[in-house]
Amino acid sequence: MTASALRGSAERQRCPIKIDEGVCGLASARFTPDGRHAITCCQFNIRLTVWNLLGGKHHYIDNPKHSEKGLDFDPDGSFMAVIHRKNFKDAVKLYSCRTWDVVNTWEVPSMDLADLKFSPNGRFICAWDNPLQYNLFVYSAPKGDLLLKYCAYEDALAIKTVAWSPNSMFLAVGSYDQRVRLINYLTWKPMCEYGHLASCAPLSTSSCTVYRETMHADEDISQYVVNEVCQGLLSTIERCQQELQGPFVPHEVAPDPEKPNPKLGIGLMRWSTDSEYLATRNDNQPNCVYIWVTKTLSLVCILNQLLPVRSLEWNNTKPQLLVVTENARLFSWTALGAACVTIPTEGFRASSIVMNPTRDSLLLLDRAQAVACFNADERDE
Repeated sequence: MTASALRGSAERQRCPIKIDEGVCGLASARFTPDGRHAITCCQFNIRLTVWNLLGGKHHYIDNPKHSEKGLDFDPDGSFMAVIHRKNFKDAVKLYSCRTWDVVNTWEVPSMDLADLKFSPNGRFICAWDNPLQYNLFVYSAPKGDLLLKYCAYEDALAIKTVAWSPNSMFLAVGSYDQRVRLINYLTWKPMCEYGHLASCAPLSTSSCTVYRETMHADEDISQYVVNEVCQGLLSTIERCQQELQGPFVPHEVAPDPEKPNPKLGIGLMRWSTDSEYLATRNDNQPNCVYIWVTKTLSLVCILNQLLPVRSLEWNNTKPQLLVVTENARLFSWTALGAACVTIPTEGFRASSIVMNPTRDSLLLLDRAQAVACFNADERDE
């Protein structure tokens, strides 16, 4: 199996570079943050190979524990952290991205380490166990000093998602018990728990705003309460969400006990760029997006969609949440309210959002197509 990379800019395409792992087979491939190297992993996690795309020698990193996870870079691309396992013990190795030599190594007292993440400021590395064991560890980088070992509960499915806030002050831990726990970096202790609703406990809409997507009886379009949130994004804006009055009970999907990786617990978490908001999706309530405010540590809004939420992302230039549910609509939320935009492409079913890191624009993806979306002011520029 092989991987290919294209040398040169998008404007001046040059000949592709072919990477061949030979009989070992290729399990995964990715670029380094500087774009000058590609990292591939062999089948059976035999080794990682760092390929210099500008020419020169390549480097081998033996025996990574995982092929597609268990590897992360610090924000400025100086270090790469990789999970290794030897003699039934997990360890984190820190590599210099200039020489690809080992800078530091430390063992992790885990049962079966699942993944790790650098904090956005590059000062910390968090790592966590597989879903059968609730263990969360935070280490200083690059020294590897243990700052936190945390276990919320035992004898149940454990951690499902982990997300650092962009300012690195909070670590959100989403679990199979349908709760998000916020850990602050000053004390390395949980400061609050965000509990997601159970069907037996209706929410009073006086405590937060609930927007429910509805459909016109005679047309195949949604109906939303609309404000000026999304006016510049695309040309067609629908009235596609209405503010719900009275108690709200979310629709729940019972997980299948016969299948692995049950649809249960916090499967999606996204922080806003300013760390003021956290958006979550509870997998056994797949049609709902919960939006939490960091200042008050409280629930501010629920978006209740007709279809399961496939992807959600925050705008990188302002606190605006964007949601897709694998249909022809893009849903938007800000503190001013909710809005909906029809995607003007026939047969398009948006299932993924890719945000532009520096501009007010995004890319919507379905299984076969991509649609670029721009703010009207950005497009004029």
